[in-house]
Amino acid sequence: MTALDVRTASTQIFNALRDTLSLAFEKRYPTAADIAALRAVDASSIPDRGLLFVESEGVVYRWSQASTLPDLAPYCIAPTVAVTDLGNGRWLAQSSTVTYGPNQYRPLHRERTGYYNTVQAWQGADEDALERIRAQKPALLIKWLEDEGDLKGYAHGTIYQTEYHFLLHVIAANMRDDESAILGSTVAQDEGETPSPALLRMIGDLRYLLSGSQLGLEPGVMFVDASGKAAIVDEDYAQRLFAAEMEIIVRGSVQIVDEDLEANPEVWIERMDTGTIQSESFDPRNYVAAGYRFAPQSGLTAAPSAGAAYIGAQLVTSVPAPVTLPDNSDTFRDLLPSGQLVYSARPIDRINDHEPPVAAGAMRIGVTRTESGNIVTDFYLGNYRVRSGANPSDPFKV
Repeated sequence: MTALDVRTASTQIFNALRDTLSLAFEKRYPTAADIAALRAVDASSIPDRGLLFVESEGVVYRWSQASTLPDLAPYCIAPTVAVTDLGNGRWLAQSSTVTYGPNQYRPLHRERTGYYNTVQAWQGADEDALERIRAQKPALLIKWLEDEGDLKGYAHGTIYQTEYHFLLHVIAANMRDDESAILGSTVAQDEGETPSPALLRMIGDLRYLLSGSQLGLEPGVMFVDASGKAAIVDEDYAQRLFAAEMEIIVRGSVQIVDEDLEANPEVWIERMDTGTIQSESFDPRNYVAAGYRFAPQSGLTAAPSAGAAYIGAQLVTSVPAPVTLPDNSDTFRDLLPSGQLVYSARPIDRINDHEPPVAAGAMRIGVTRTESGNIVTDFYLGNYRVRSGANPSDPFKV
């Protein structure tokens, strides 16, 4: 089996555990109908790591306040109105191999609802900080406790079977003067749009989700043991607030790689479409990496898609302006190192003529055909390597 790297395993497992619990149980902000509606959301009121379900895509998006990734629908979405002067902040499509319990039809990134107001890392806090967290009840806190390894390799210090111990701190509340915070309310109006179960059901949900899960880190993580003791650790009768803790164990394996023998023990795959000039060898210094294409449409005025390319091994990116193409022609486009596109046309009734010369200092990247007032086809010319029908799981590890 492929083990995790001993240097990063603890962090990797912690993040995977937090993301799994968040996708399964954290509340979603009001649903967006489609990508356009998602762009229009006022993200300034959304906390970092907030979740929102998009109907047209059927998946959850997570708000990342610090992200400056390029806008690339439907995977990475920039809001219409920037939340900071720097323009950072992106909605990132979520993708998870973890399911809601043993049910292959419920991948976590397709869950529409959740009931915790916050799911966050916690390494202890003073009373004031804990009160601020309690104010967001119901809440789920995740605390790393310890880890230990058992040597399994023939050579000392090569591979270990490991146990990572975490503490889940669950906070529940219900203002009714009865057992509602523990057992659940019998009053439907208490539940609101997103039902918030009581403390005992929250513990049960955690066991259901995590027992046997590999947190999306298989085969390095063998399984999660959620059979640990759960107990109430705090009771605030004045606020009708109860907190319980449950310990879980993530069992896996880590290795210390002999790096002079194996530079990278993992294989990742990203699907790409690649083409070259007349079947010549691919030139990694000069090629189109994304975009710079026209989509077929009615009418002759359009803008190529935003693109990225390498010219002389230097990255070139730009958002081309709209252009009106000549009708009944093959229009060739050349890319300058400045990111500007230069167009030159040849009538389609002169297809046997030579192509127009390439603009000075530019790289020829494509050709577009127009007929009867419409853009009908578009092709790359020269070297290109672009993502091929990829989904949010690319690149994926094998």
